[in-house]
Amino acid sequence: PARPAACGCCLVEDNELNRQLVQYLLEHHGLAVDSAVNGAGALALFAQARYDVVLMDIKMPDMSGVEVTARMRRDSDRTRARTPIIALTANAFQGDYDKYLAASMNDHLAKPFEADELLRKIVAVQ
Repeated sequence: PARPAACGCCLVEDNELNRQLVQYLLEHHGLAVDSAVNGAGALALFAQARYDVVLMDIKMPDMSGVEVTARMRRDSDRTRARTPIIALTANAFQGDYDKYLAASMNDHLAKPFEADELLRKIVAVQ
């Protein structure tokens, strides 16, 4: 598959094992990764840096990925507010996908996923 251009990724994932696996995968393919364990951490990272893509877990303890995305989309910096966001979710129903796209996420990926599939999605939204 096509490889993403070297980019900065913001990974938002509350599950430690999932976070470590995705971070390793991305770094192994030459991508820089900042990671957050919850929505508040994601918003703090997002306010401090520009990312080429955000990989957003949907179910987190403090706020949902949909809520975090809504806050990111309201950023006063219009370029930052348009950062591509890919939902990472265990919910694989069409209705869920429609909800994420309606929440202004750019794409979605059901967990568990293959490494190549994640890389293809990142390339597609860049």
